[in-house]
Amino acid sequence: MDTTFNFPGSVAVVTGASSGLGPRIAQDMAARGATVIGVARREGLLQQVAAEMRRSSPTSGYVACDVSDTDRFASVLSDLEGAHGRIDLLINDAGIGEPDGESIDKYRTIFETNFFAAVAGTLAVLPGMVERSSGVIVNVSSDTAARPGRVSRRTRRRKRR
Repeated sequence: MDTTFNFPGSVAVVTGASSGLGPRIAQDMAARGATVIGVARREGLLQQVAAEMRRSSPTSGYVACDVSDTDRFASVLSDLEGAHGRIDLLINDAGIGEPDGESIDKYRTIFETNFFAAVAGTLAVLPGMVERSSGVIVNVSSDTAARPGRVSRRTRRRKRR
């Protein structure tokens, strides 16, 4: 089984491409020859990332989309697959951190973004990947998911204020 991924000429989608690890992942893949489409909520930041990606991959771009709206996100992926003929690589990197407070709605938002968006994205691209017998899906997680009882430095700073 070949476990390498050939970036030149591939089509990659990176969620969470406007901040954190997302821009770096998107820019690195573009530098390796992939057409990269960044997906995130903040269009202004996405435009900056896309401009950087286009220096090495002129066909790269972005779509502003809140992935927690899973129906819209699945539609965006379908449109991208139609426009590019396929999606070879999906990086589910979008995520939000710990909730502020005890509201169930805050936790619901975290699950919609961090979990259900990744499931929706996977379900949207998987049929094409299976049909072609090729494709890669990567789910990025943080240490918050690995150690949920640990309070982040950011949360501690907010509580001190």
